[in-house]
Amino acid sequence: MLGAQYDTIQSLTNGLHLLTGLSIRDAPDRMNCSETVDRMFASAGIRLLDDVLGEVTPGELAQSEYLMKVS
Repeated sequence: MLGAQYDTIQSLTNGLHLLTGLSIRDAPDRMNCSETVDRMFASAGIRLLDDVLGEVTPGELAQSEYLMKVS
């Protein structure tokens, strides 16, 4: 979503999700980095994870079978 504001709440709940299992809160009109990556790949026809689109943490993205570390 071009021009979307940063989703601070989702970023905070990403951390709480990792620590406590709390659900990730996703504002429909805002995006964070992980959500942007997840949605960009999905728009190209590649679903990185089976989870709800955009409700992902950086660590979950890193575990996707479709991505590999390059250095």
